[in-house]
Amino acid sequence: MSTAALELHHTAYRVPTIEKSISDWCRRFGARVELGPTAVAADRVVVAFLSFPGGRIELIESQDSNTPSPTQMRRPDHVCFICSDFDDRVARAAAENAFVVRTPAPSEAFGMRRMCFVLYNDIGLVELVEARAQSVTRSIFEPTLKLSNREAEVGRE
Repeated sequence: MSTAALELHHTAYRVPTIEKSISDWCRRFGARVELGPTAVAADRVVVAFLSFPGGRIELIESQDSNTPSPTQMRRPDHVCFICSDFDDRVARAAAENAFVVRTPAPSEAFGMRRMCFVLYNDIGLVELVEARAQSVTRSIFEPTLKLSNREAEVGRE
């Protein structure tokens, strides 16, 4: 198992109309537009990122006839991780009985950093995005609060 840092970036939803969906999420839940509608040429989709305190979602509108079904719109499409060991994780996918359904390619949604989609039989669809240098600020296993030496000593007493 890799000890490289991962950062949960977003949960994605397929939508029929991105502008209407942005408006609905902002009005109903106070979402803030982090990245407005952006064409991702390689996947023939338009995406937008909306943020909330403590989280982010991606809205995806297909640019071809693949309109999402009502069932697809009621559940998340995928989760996305920013990873500092992108190449290693993609290479390990086959060994983990996973299938790379979208090979690594630069994406406009991530400043042309490489991304791919991996379908895990036991988990589902996962998007992996290569980290920028210093993009992953801390491991999910590191404490979020640094204690002073005295506080740490008191905690051990």
